[in-house]
Amino acid sequence: MEIYNFKKKLKRYEKGDTNETENALIEAWYRSYAIEERQLSEDETSYLRKTILNKIKGAAYKPRVSYLSLFQMAASVAIISTVSL
Repeated sequence: MEIYNFKKKLKRYEKGDTNETENALIEAWYRSYAIEERQLSEDETSYLRKTILNKIKGAAYKPRVSYLSLFQMAASVAIISTVSL
């Protein structure tokens, strides 16, 4: 039940509806998860940058379907079937 109450307090904290005591509690909890940051080497940085850019380009590229050519193919199939019958 405590986790549920804490989640409610976090949501209120995000909205800015908490009092000073709750703010202090949440900020102390956040500071308890201090993460050591390490610097990446130049090779790691360039590798990550290239990987991210490739994924962005891959996700951003969407082949365009030419509906005109699809209609032309459908029309030609319809004409050929009609003439052959």
